[in-house]
Amino acid sequence: SVSNKMGGSTYGFQVGSTFKPFTAAAALEKGISPATSFSTDWKMTLKERDFRNCKGSPAGYADWALQNELESEKGTWDMTSA
Repeated sequence: SVSNKMGGSTYGFQVGSTFKPFTAAAALEKGISPATSFSTDWKMTLKERDFRNCKGSPAGYADWALQNELESEKGTWDMTSA
């Protein structure tokens, strides 16, 4: 995100679809087929214990609430339709 002093917002933004190629590459690296389906809700909360640094140690001290823009953006998806 861009600092308010530089014309950006004061709240930042999520990376959204920008991360899809990285997520897909990691899944393929782990042997997950592009046809594998995952069922998702439109929002979720990641607990602080889910955050890890590069060494695998816990990182962060707060839960992280995520959600899509619309409640209708939920369902079953594979890599080709995400």
